[in-house]
Amino acid sequence: MCIVKDENLRVALASKGFTLLLFGITLSTLVAAWYFTFPSSEWADTPNYFAMYLDFIIAHPSEALLSISTGPSNAISWTIVLAYGFPVVLVLLYWKGKKDGRKYVLMNGCYIAYLAVLCFSMVTLQNAAQYYGWYMNPATGGQGYVDTWTHTVSPWYVGALIAPLGGERLWGWDRRLFWVPIVMALSLIAVGWEVTENVDLVLRPGAYVNATMDSLKDIIFGAVVASVLSSWLYQRIVMDAQGRG
Repeated sequence: MCIVKDENLRVALASKGFTLLLFGITLSTLVAAWYFTFPSSEWADTPNYFAMYLDFIIAHPSEALLSISTGPSNAISWTIVLAYGFPVVLVLLYWKGKKDGRKYVLMNGCYIAYLAVLCFSMVTLQNAAQYYGWYMNPATGGQGYVDTWTHTVSPWYVGALIAPLGGERLWGWDRRLFWVPIVMALSLIAVGWEVTENVDLVLRPGAYVNATMDSLKDIIFGAVVASVLSSWLYQRIVMDAQGRG
């Protein structure tokens, strides 16, 4: 039998156990609600999106990884430079900070690995959605099933890049308020993106579908859900590790 004598370690283990339990209960509840709301019979004709996603990466690696296809015009976007370049800058600042004994950015090795996985997922999912036309549902003429995922993963990645900068330090705020700059930035981006899309529709009527409720949904997932995901994971991977150190 293992007896934990260190009080701080006991508290940390209890907190982690409670977090995992809460996560498990939440996930189980969502899965159950999804299953009873949308039984398997409702999904009989739904494509296997995950298999299609993997097929796209394997069959078209350069298209999946070396560009970001965005917007209704399916144009190759220069944002691929930021998607790959920004985390590289963070890593260089992290290494230089360790060498100089300063904290230019606030992260650790585990967070670097997390950023790499999230970057890969964001870029490839975005391109797969454009390649297969997942933003549209041809049966209804409205938004596609994967539209919600892309409008969550992309801002989630942006929030994950903002977190290590420690923007709260500029105002002399407590470190625990690291999530405030994330929420501010993602809210501005989400609202600005939807406003831009609606202006684009005025200039190019019928170019694509962007209903009012869809814009509201995208703002909620891009500003709220993505902020929660990026902040919570940063808290777990970096802040909690610093607290234990």
